[in-house]
Amino acid sequence: WVAAECYGINSGVNILDNVANNFFLTELKVEVGSVATAFVPDDYGVLLAKCQRYLPAINSTGTADPLGTGHANGATAAFLVVPFLVAPRVPPTGITISAASHFECYQINGAPTSLTGLIFRNSGYAGCMVYATGMTGLTNGQGTEVLFNSTSGQILFTGSEL
Repeated sequence: WVAAECYGINSGVNILDNVANNFFLTELKVEVGSVATAFVPDDYGVLLAKCQRYLPAINSTGTADPLGTGHANGATAAFLVVPFLVAPRVPPTGITISAASHFECYQINGAPTSLTGLIFRNSGYAGCMVYATGMTGLTNGQGTEVLFNSTSGQILFTGSEL
């Protein structure tokens, strides 16, 4: 420690006196060097795309939002291809879903059937293959589509994060 004179004010606020205090910084740019450059905030769309590279996600906004299409693999299961909106940093290695009850499968005749699970199969940079299980009445090889049936539906593609 160095002995020195300190100057301040007597009406200052201690922002660290309570764990409930919040301190916010916005539009902060930290650079190496002695010359500062202008701060230019990212466009919202660009920033969203950057985030989607690390955690591809599909959130339902309605009760009939499509998730993916594919074909039946027997009477009770189907393979589906789910496209990504933005190519991930690396292909995901798993999925997390809100609940199986938030999805339903449509058969080629248009009749819905509930499912009991969505299982990760594999993925690349363009999309992911999932296996839907627990349906009834499907015909092997026929086309199927899985839709969200709840506004609470969500699927997260994990493994692309740092």
